[in-house]
Amino acid sequence: MSAFADIHCHALFGVDDGAPDEATMYEMLCMAYRDGTRELCLTPHCSFVYAPSRDLVAKTFAQAEKYCREHLPEMKLYLGNELTYRSSCLELLTAGECRTIADTRYVLVDFLMIPDAAVIIRGIENLLNAGYLPIVAHPERYRCFGGKKKELARMIETGALIQVNASSILSSPVSFSGRMARRLLAEGWIDVVASDGHDVLARSPMLSKAYDAVQKKYGQAYASRLFSETPRRILSGEKIYPRR
Repeated sequence: MSAFADIHCHALFGVDDGAPDEATMYEMLCMAYRDGTRELCLTPHCSFVYAPSRDLVAKTFAQAEKYCREHLPEMKLYLGNELTYRSSCLELLTAGECRTIADTRYVLVDFLMIPDAAVIIRGIENLLNAGYLPIVAHPERYRCFGGKKKELARMIETGALIQVNASSILSSPVSFSGRMARRLLAEGWIDVVASDGHDVLARSPMLSKAYDAVQKKYGQAYASRLFSETPRRILSGEKIYPRR
């Protein structure tokens, strides 16, 4: 098993609904490290609710980097945002108010407040047409795709990358997100699995159990691609053409 690369985590403290304090941030970094993660992108929300200043995020990120240098020297940190899609999001990206993943052209984007599959697909196309490379965060949660294979296939065919949460792979198959995650896995429609870690309990930054589950059912090559190879290529800025 190669070391994990996690491109979606809310470990920065005091900037969104993730780590509430400095101690929790450090514990989340340690948890991820002990679990096998060696490259971690911290992605605070950029949304209607959360819009932390660039200076605050940079300051907190510097604290996280300092801690890793002193205690987790093999852990490499990167910075980005999780952008909630809205009409002004291209302006936020152009102005630098929303960060891309590790200063690449990749944008981690969610559509949680949008109930229409067609709107999601248009949003992806808008980002692509503007020269960005969208990574759709946790689409297994989007109920507008439930039972609609044609619409789900249209989203996949846009060329966006698909990121599923590790917790969804481990959740009950009778839950909506669990059922959708298994379907996306079976279809080969997932590009990246990430933690979407928010805390040290229910939403921890852990990947190994999900990795083991994928490896057991689909083999080591598939699991390594989702948890290590593709996320590492994203962090390096390499353009990836989704395998479908």
